[in-house]
Amino acid sequence: MLNPGRFVHFWGRFLGVFITLFMVDLLLAVLTEMLTRSGELPNQMLSGDFWLAVGFNMLPAMLAALVILWLVGRFMRSVYRLESWREGVWFLIRSRFGQHGFKPFVRIGEGKINTNRDSILTRTGGPGHLVIYNDSAVLLGQGGRFTRVEGPGFCRLEPFEKIYQIIDLRPKRWVYPVSGMTKEGVPVTWEVEIHYQIDDGGQTSTQESPFPFSAEAVFRAATGQWRREAGTSQDLDWEGRVVIGHAGGILRSILAQRSLDQLIGLTEADARAVRETVQEEMEHKLRVAAPGLGAKILQVKLDNLKVDDAITQQWIEAWKAHWQRWSDLQLAQAEASGVYLYETAKAEAQMRLIVTITRALQELDSSPAITTRIILMRLFSALDRAHPTSSSRLFVPGHALGALEKMRQLLGGGDDSGQQPSLSDKGGN
Repeated sequence: MLNPGRFVHFWGRFLGVFITLFMVDLLLAVLTEMLTRSGELPNQMLSGDFWLAVGFNMLPAMLAALVILWLVGRFMRSVYRLESWREGVWFLIRSRFGQHGFKPFVRIGEGKINTNRDSILTRTGGPGHLVIYNDSAVLLGQGGRFTRVEGPGFCRLEPFEKIYQIIDLRPKRWVYPVSGMTKEGVPVTWEVEIHYQIDDGGQTSTQESPFPFSAEAVFRAATGQWRREAGTSQDLDWEGRVVIGHAGGILRSILAQRSLDQLIGLTEADARAVRETVQEEMEHKLRVAAPGLGAKILQVKLDNLKVDDAITQQWIEAWKAHWQRWSDLQLAQAEASGVYLYETAKAEAQMRLIVTITRALQELDSSPAITTRIILMRLFSALDRAHPTSSSRLFVPGHALGALEKMRQLLGGGDDSGQQPSLSDKGGN
């Protein structure tokens, strides 16, 4: 990527310094030779020997300049562990005269350096360029101080300005088993799943910027490293502090405030309700603490609670199995009781119906002239007096009512006008 303005600027400054040094060296060489040949100077200045001697006089200064560049290159290689002394020389030239092109550069994506990981930019710093993809942000530093936060795009590094930390802007997921103790001191483990990312500062994502971020949040995340244990190299970055530091600490505090029976529940529904309650409390506290680290919590999920003690875990499983059997037994008893009540009500209703019919027939027992037609008509009258929604009519089979209705029609007990309700209109099943 050639920039004509930068190209002209570089070579203008470089040639200006080079020509100036060359002319000074030439002038000194000419003065030295003139002092040496002061007797016949006008005639000798036109000869080739004079200028050859001037050239020899310039060699020590030119060699000294080359040696100085070589020594500087070796020094830079030793200090910054470069591949060769030539890289050190070119770094000096770029620092003094600027860049004549886009190189050197590094590409940054997915929260890391993708190309030229061992470039001089990562060792000594600028001048140079960074190509930052839209899923990353970079905190830069120079001379022991932070300079700026750069997001997606092209970034030019100033002399000795280098990458301090790279932050991945994409949503992250971390599953972390948290070990703690209940209120009684029983060791348990609860696996927590955290979804998080860098705080966007209230910005909305667009096609050009799918992962918006706040510069302050990136700065907090990049500078929020934590030495977990003294004397070790076990460091926690902003992600580790969100999950291991804050999420783990919050869940351990919640576990210490509850007893084991409050956490496991009697049934699976109880365990799910407890898990959802603890999950909501933990997510609320974590959302409050995360912005201090430059993060935003997207979601918190909890797996089933596990007891670390094998004996206690077996006891819990046996206890739950016993409780489940007891619950199934209670359910079966409730179903049997319902069937019993239904059959009892059915029998009582049928008994009342039989009693009604029997009383109707007993009234005809004292009559001297009893015919089959009169008996059937009194039977139909007794059935008609039963309320349509009474339990007596409810349990009369439908086919029995249909047969009685046909018999009634044959005896002339009803007509087609519908003035007298028929038995089949009053229910039965």
